[in-house]
Amino acid sequence: MCVSSCGGWAVVMQGVRRMTMDLDLSVDMDPDNLRRFLDALKELNLTPGAPIPAESLLDEKLRQYIVREKNAAVFSFIDSDNPYRQVDVMLTDEGSYDRLILESDVVRIGGYPVRIVSKKGLIHMKEQLRHPREKDLQDIRELRKLSSSDNG
Repeated sequence: MCVSSCGGWAVVMQGVRRMTMDLDLSVDMDPDNLRRFLDALKELNLTPGAPIPAESLLDEKLRQYIVREKNAAVFSFIDSDNPYRQVDVMLTDEGSYDRLILESDVVRIGGYPVRIVSKKGLIHMKEQLRHPREKDLQDIRELRKLSSSDNG
């Protein structure tokens, strides 16, 4: 399955010490890959947070409509039994799998390869935010510090 972690969890995995409450994922929107991803979410008891069917993500025009008309950058999935379990799927071009895969690393967790966006990719992604939050600006500062210590 073609998926990359690209939010707070990726920032933590790159070495920044901070809290995160959800898992932001960039998913290859190829229909077969997306179907496998949606099946996996269903097995994990994760359902759309909005009253929109998960299968709506399979329709590229509908995804574009959600971004344009609903001003949504992500499509959220939640566990109704545990609201602290949330997965956000990136919908914007800035968070697209095709773009983020170019700047990603593979780490092993529990013996499994997990793809995460690189420090450089996370910095670039957060710099592109239209309305960065304080935690995004802090992430940029911390990731830059870590990047400079990697290079020096």
